[in-house]
Amino acid sequence: MTGKKQSPRKPKWDAERILTDPKSPLARANLRTILSHPMAWSVLDAEEKAEILSLFPDKEHILDPDTDDARPDLRSLLNDDSFRYDCAAYTTNLALGRHDPEWLASAWGAQERRRIGDFDEFLIGKLRDDWGVELPDEMKLFRTPAQSAVPDEREGVPATNGSGCLGGGAAGEMRMDLEMPEDKVS
Repeated sequence: MTGKKQSPRKPKWDAERILTDPKSPLARANLRTILSHPMAWSVLDAEEKAEILSLFPDKEHILDPDTDDARPDLRSLLNDDSFRYDCAAYTTNLALGRHDPEWLASAWGAQERRRIGDFDEFLIGKLRDDWGVELPDEMKLFRTPAQSAVPDEREGVPATNGSGCLGGGAAGEMRMDLEMPEDKVS
């Protein structure tokens, strides 16, 4: 009797899935405790350590910066409210599915559409409908056409300056006038 050879079982939680799946055990874990464990740093190779240290906004939470022995200052991080908040926000966002690749692609697309003004008219109309007021012209965003416009393949989408944004200037700037005219100031 020949027995079936069982193929090796694929682990349920590979690295990609544990960081993106809302049902991941990481979504319910205390990420701050995990990251502050000494082994969390010691298991990394030199390249991974350098990458993580490069993400720190300053050297305030780094021990022995600019040396081969540079490492996060765990005592300082554990007392930092931003670190506490970011760990909690990460696990919350993971549990809500906000690290799913499709959700992220959709979110980045929506952010770009907001940036180029696709929703400006909707938001102005919403302000008018919800509050019964018109947004004064001097408070509206003024988007100027790019000097070298590149047509968008999507029908009805304004041309951009090649960087995906409307407006003059190198990066497609937009201007918002916030100063009130003298007759409107009380």
